[in-house]
Amino acid sequence: MFFDQDEVFDVFSLEEAPIPPPFGSKLASLIKALGAARTFVPVNERSGNLIPTDFIRPLRPVSEVFEYRDGNRTVAKETIIVQVDGACSGNGRPEARAGVGIYFGPGSVENVSRRIDGRQTSNHAEVRAALEAMKKLTEMFDNDRLLLVRRMVLLVDSSHVFRAMTEWIFSWRENGWRTSGGAEVKNKACFQELDRIVTAYESHGFAVQFWLVRREFNKEADLLAKNSYL
Repeated sequence: MFFDQDEVFDVFSLEEAPIPPPFGSKLASLIKALGAARTFVPVNERSGNLIPTDFIRPLRPVSEVFEYRDGNRTVAKETIIVQVDGACSGNGRPEARAGVGIYFGPGSVENVSRRIDGRQTSNHAEVRAALEAMKKLTEMFDNDRLLLVRRMVLLVDSSHVFRAMTEWIFSWRENGWRTSGGAEVKNKACFQELDRIVTAYESHGFAVQFWLVRREFNKEADLLAKNSYL
């Protein structure tokens, strides 16, 4: 069942949602199913599935998605794709500066270019970009700007964030937020918060998916992230 539009559904309630519990003995099969559900796989128009317009006609907003039905192409209003990226100048050095970029489309008032606090590293910036994107989407839901949306796709070029949210995070929960080698997960607080928000949406019938692309397909978000600390 999808989320009732009359229900109060804001970023604060999402952030305060409990961390999902461990899976127990069914871990392996659940990880596979949940990981697949969180993965966006673009396909060609012959399959009848969704394709971002940016991969059909260059220069079109990536946040618009076409759906093919009976050979006809229409805008799929229930899906929104958001480009997210994090960047860090001087990564690993004391003078490092990090920021995030969130790109909804050319000239969109929703686009975000912002410095971040905390650890000034590339990995932290990449995770924070995804987290800030989910908070931004929640803000848009709260202001009735995404009434028809039921699927959110975060386009990322970070394999670390992609694999973390579609694969590793389920094992991290089970292992007390430690890696398979026993080390504490880096940027644990950010990943926990992101996982809480994503899981809260999933529990209300929404889909939150991650789409891994090459860097050249995420230039707009990358530019926003870098501009945040210039």
